[in-house]
Amino acid sequence: EYANKVCNMFDGGKDAEDIVLLAENDRMINVIDRYGDNIKTEIVDDGHFRATVNAVPSDTFYAWLFEFGGSILVEGPTHIRNAYAEQMRKTLEKQSELNAKL
Repeated sequence: EYANKVCNMFDGGKDAEDIVLLAENDRMINVIDRYGDNIKTEIVDDGHFRATVNAVPSDTFYAWLFEFGGSILVEGPTHIRNAYAEQMRKTLEKQSELNAKL
């Protein structure tokens, strides 16, 4: 919890929100390491769980998600899910533009 708060101190003063994540089961340890073991979780199916975390929707948060290569995704709220998708779209577009030049 302390590390999460420290990381979020530099994220532009945004407020933390409850964010629902859909993750592959082997990512449970990563979610707990980041948000603690007092988070709400539920089984979705044999391979996935859902977790509700309180986090600042920031570049730091999106970078943390991205490091797992799609094995942790945002279910909601919608504006955070869309913001993450937009971040990925912009990154892919910039990388594609660079690839075309090289």
